Amino acid sequence: MNDIDTILIFWERNGEYGLKLTDGLTPPQFVEQPAGEMNHPAWVLSHLTTYHRVIDVIIQGLPLQDPADEEFGMKSKPEPDPDRYAKPGELRELFEAGHRQIADRIREQGPAVFNQPLPLERWRTWLPTTSAVIANLMVWHETLHLGQLSSWRRAMGLEPVSFLPIPTSK
Repeated sequence: MNDIDTILIFWERNGEYGLKLTDGLTPPQFVEQPAGEMNHPAWVLSHLTTYHRVIDVIIQGLPLQDPADEEFGMKSKPEPDPDRYAKPGELRELFEAGHRQIADRIREQGPAVFNQPLPLERWRTWLPTTSAVIANLMVWHETLHLGQLSSWRRAMGLEPVSFLPIPTSK
């Protein structure tokens, strides 16, 4: 097993988990904030799909504009207005499509994907290589936000969703 296979295992699990976390939610729930400015499903999926585009640009070795100031970039905040976001079904489709596209692109590019120049100066201080940037965005960053959705579900009084692909006992 190589680095690509390892990253794709987590990437595929994250894709499945993100869909499980948002399965069956009503449109009003997608923007509900049960505990202040908690990241709700509409913002989390919008944010993650923003970074799916970033990952895709990095993989292709194209010039990258800093995503921090994008509509759902790092500096954005969740808002309760549903009109700021795509519809829940569309968000889920974009999330799922982003996962497929990135996995396919990485498989096409192979190990060369890790040899691209670092895309952003501000990332260079803590992510010294392109492989670190890709792994960070695909594994750590996405898992962090999916964990926020898991916490959001609990704050909403909803049942937890297993991250594991195997059933867990209570």
